[in-house]
Parts: sequence; C-alpha cells; structure tokens
Amino acid sequence: MAEKSKTKFVSEKAFKKEVEKINKKLDNLAVLIKSLKKEVDTLPKVADGISEVRREISESSKQLLSELKSKEKTTKKPRKLSEMNIFVRDQIKAGKTFAEAIKAWKEYKASKETAKLQEETKTPETPS
Repeated sequence: MAEKSKTKFVSEKAFKKEVEKINKKLDNLAVLIKSLKKEVDTLPKVADGISEVRREISESSKQLLSELKSKEKTTKKPRKLSEMNIFVRDQIKAGKTFAEAIKAWKEYKASKETAKLQEETKTPETPS
C-alpha cells in the first residue's frame, strides 16, 4: 500500500502572516548575529585591557609590599618619659602605692616651685 501524503491547504492571508512572522524572527536573528559579531570583535581589546590591568595590579602590589617591608624595618624610638613618670616609677619601686607616689609627686612639685620663687626673690641687689 502506498502512503498517501497529507497536504494541508492554507489560505493566502494566513500564509502571508506566517511569512511575516518568519521574516521578523529572521530580522531579530540578524540583529543578534550583528551584536554578537561586535562583541567578538571587542573581545581581544578587552583581553588586552585585562592583561594591562593585571600588570598594573601586580606592579602596585609589589610596590606596596616593598613599602610595607621598609616600614617594618624602621622601628619607633621609645618615648622620652616625663619627669613625673620617672619620679612615680621610682617611688613605686621604693615600695609606695600609686596614690602615695602621686601625693609625693605633688609635694615634690610644690616644694620645687617654692624653691624657684625663693631664688627669684633672692636675686642680688645691684649697688647704685
């Protein structure tokens, strides 16, 4: 038995609509292909840009590392202690409490100031 081919008859109006749909899809595909070609053309430029950025990052990281190493090498000089700190430290080493050491510092400072005032008043009189 021979197979009969089934044919479907379509009106001319419906056929034109289908052709228009297909043409629109083809136009959309053409636009997509064109944009993809542009992207493919820009890929080498982007790759060059990425390699340039990587090189810059590598250089800057090396520079930062060298700066950090140089900063590590420089050590801070210890601060010079104030007269009060030295006095209080000596008092505490002598066995006094911190409060007692501060009280002794205040007394020492007051006696030092009065001695300074007495020296100023004892300046020799100039003979006239």
